[in-house]
Amino acid sequence: MLSAKYHRRLAIWCALVVLSLPCSYYTALLSVRQQLNAYLQESLTMHVNDALQSSIHDLNNRRFIVEQINQHISQWRTQAVAGHFLSGQLTLLDWQTNNPLPQGGPDTLNLQWDSGPAHHQMQFKLSLQLDTVKWLQLQGLLAALLLIFLLLFPQPLSARQRDWQLRIGPLLNRNTMQVSLARISALSAQQYQWLSIELASNSSKDSQLQACLLDSRFYSLTTIQFDWLLCALNQPECSAEQAMSIACAPAELVFMPQQVQIHGLVIPMAKTPLLYYRWYAQQRWQNLDEGWLLNPATNKADLPTGAVLANFMRAHQGHSRAINDLEQNGLTPKKLDQNRNRIRETLCAVLGEALAEPYLFESKRDIRSGRFAHRIAVDIPQILISNR
Repeated sequence: MLSAKYHRRLAIWCALVVLSLPCSYYTALLSVRQQLNAYLQESLTMHVNDALQSSIHDLNNRRFIVEQINQHISQWRTQAVAGHFLSGQLTLLDWQTNNPLPQGGPDTLNLQWDSGPAHHQMQFKLSLQLDTVKWLQLQGLLAALLLIFLLLFPQPLSARQRDWQLRIGPLLNRNTMQVSLARISALSAQQYQWLSIELASNSSKDSQLQACLLDSRFYSLTTIQFDWLLCALNQPECSAEQAMSIACAPAELVFMPQQVQIHGLVIPMAKTPLLYYRWYAQQRWQNLDEGWLLNPATNKADLPTGAVLANFMRAHQGHSRAINDLEQNGLTPKKLDQNRNRIRETLCAVLGEALAEPYLFESKRDIRSGRFAHRIAVDIPQILISNR
């Protein structure tokens, strides 16, 4: 499949050809008329004057001179570029001495000169034939040469590029600077603002700023990916390379034995809320009741579900205190609400509310019992659970 850049260049070439056609034709036509004027003034008038001075001015002699003129001008050929696609034929229409010529048309050419007391005027008909194939070939070649020149000629820097060159010049070598200038215009306003702030606060060549500039992935980040990049860079001991990988990671909720990752970023979370989070995720992943977990009644703990959750926690090395509480006292709405709130607080503290929201909970009220049911908002394909 042809690239968009190729199509753009082809469109530019076609536009140059179309624009050059009328310009080249009328320029060539003007050049031909100028050549003819010079040719007739310098060559023909001299021959006519010589013929008139050496002969009797009778009608037969005048006709002979006209024949000689037509024979002489038939030898004229267009010169320079016009001669490649324009050929012309010149014919004497009228010759007046001391009398005005009739009104001519766009295809006529007038010549006048003085010879002693006589004022001569001649009118010629110019017939031009255009070689369309040669004309189009020539314009196509000229348009291609012009396009090549434009592509080779360095484009002027934009206002942002000039500003960036002044800001970043001391940090990058020449080759890296050229790459940076070529890509800087593609950045969003948010990305460019962040770069400016980083530049003001970092002067080291090993800064996160330079690392981002050298990573080609930075220049193609979407808005949401850029938000993830900033979030990752705010994490302690997270390098620019790691942050870029997190920004480009798939939007997945991944549970491993003792930790959870969101969008490639490990979320530090206490063990008990982590296991509640995993339990909700497993319900969603297994599509049990479409992932919905109904809160127990406020006046009666759910002992069977408490026992199931206790066994789940024991299998994943949960705290014995939380396990014993579930086995002895069952599952209550308070325990579920407290752990969902702890999960929300942890995610919002690490990711910010906007990035955390898709990975939190959604709720609905059960019509029969009036109690609320909750499930993880993430779609099933985005949930990955590993026991290794």
